[in-house]
Amino acid sequence: MFDFKNISIIERIIYVRNHMKLTQKEFADKINVSLRNIQNYESGGVAALPHTFFLQLFTQLDINPSFIFLGSLPIFLNPNSASGEDNDELQNLVDDVILYSGSRNNAAKLVKSTLIDAILIKLFDHNNAANFFKKIGEKLLKFFDLEDSIRARPYLFLYYFFKITLLSTQQKSIQSKQDLVNAINDFQLGSLNTRPLFLRSFSKYMASLINTKLDDDECHILLDNVSITLNVIEQNMPPFLLEYHAKQFS
Repeated sequence: MFDFKNISIIERIIYVRNHMKLTQKEFADKINVSLRNIQNYESGGVAALPHTFFLQLFTQLDINPSFIFLGSLPIFLNPNSASGEDNDELQNLVDDVILYSGSRNNAAKLVKSTLIDAILIKLFDHNNAANFFKKIGEKLLKFFDLEDSIRARPYLFLYYFFKITLLSTQQKSIQSKQDLVNAINDFQLGSLNTRPLFLRSFSKYMASLINTKLDDDECHILLDNVSITLNVIEQNMPPFLLEYHAKQFS
């Protein structure tokens, strides 16, 4: 089950629209909002969404406010929804993991380990071209932080890591590990971005990770295969999620 708690309000709204198989125009018509407003909201063109938009969302489409604001299922306000039943089952499973692992910290470590294994299988095991890259992917994922908004979301962690690496290699000639570290430290977009501080912060974290955790041979493998690996990651991301985060680099 996809973890809706770790995506933004805008991403949840985009998910709802795609889940309902609606175009932006159809979605706008259903909640009596202009198409331009919907386009601005989904692209992050406004600092805060107006309360009137949320009111229309909840009253016209019967969407659960807790889903939009907190990522809690069900998506729609239907007491008999399968999503609600699935959510209860998931919560019971989480409670059992905590109970039998002894503590929340132990449960978090167990879930993290299981999550890493599942991601590596999904991303690399089915793709022979990227299969040899699995060890580096595993090494990188061991350092993602469960408390950080992006590093806690391993798909996005990998997406941003390889996307920034690829763009950095296109900006500078790289022959060594130190060249790569310097290029990522100096990474910048050609135009203003909605979250330039976030990207700068993440690129600094990346540079430190490469400098301290990857050896020279692993850096050469990273450079030789960054494009194909990014392609595998993008193919396994939900389309709405990929579209939203790709805009951070436009």
